[in-house]
Amino acid sequence: MFHKDAIDQYHKLKKVKGLSGFKINYAIKKNLALLKPEIDILTKQETEIEDITKPFKEAVNNEIIKLSGGKTTIVEGKPGYVVPKDKVLAFEKFQLEQRKKHQKSFAKQEVELKKYKKFIEETESPYTPWLIDIEDVPEDINTEQMDAIYDLIKHE
Repeated sequence: MFHKDAIDQYHKLKKVKGLSGFKINYAIKKNLALLKPEIDILTKQETEIEDITKPFKEAVNNEIIKLSGGKTTIVEGKPGYVVPKDKVLAFEKFQLEQRKKHQKSFAKQEVELKKYKKFIEETESPYTPWLIDIEDVPEDINTEQMDAIYDLIKHE
């Protein structure tokens, strides 16, 4: 199983709810516990890659706050800042200048992201699933739940 598959397995198992039976629920919790350390490491790596362009994002965000006069507005259901129409060109110019200034950061981030994606797609994960017998799968399981736990069932 590659790291990408392990990540997918983890997220599928996190969504499984409402299954009856001790063994199936134990298997889900056990496999989540086995996957979690690896997922945490990979998530930390991904965050570090995203943080490469953090100075750019902070500069742009600070400029938005400055141009909006610090007044928050509800944007897509969340508090945010809106650049007034008469200051949009100034903001776009600032954003382009910042993008040029942080060009090396964007290039580095792109390279690191490609390495990360290649790693998770081509490197085997150390995770070995804790398996259960088909008899331990509840009869009232739905398709989505079965898809999530399929790799936890012993196949002979």
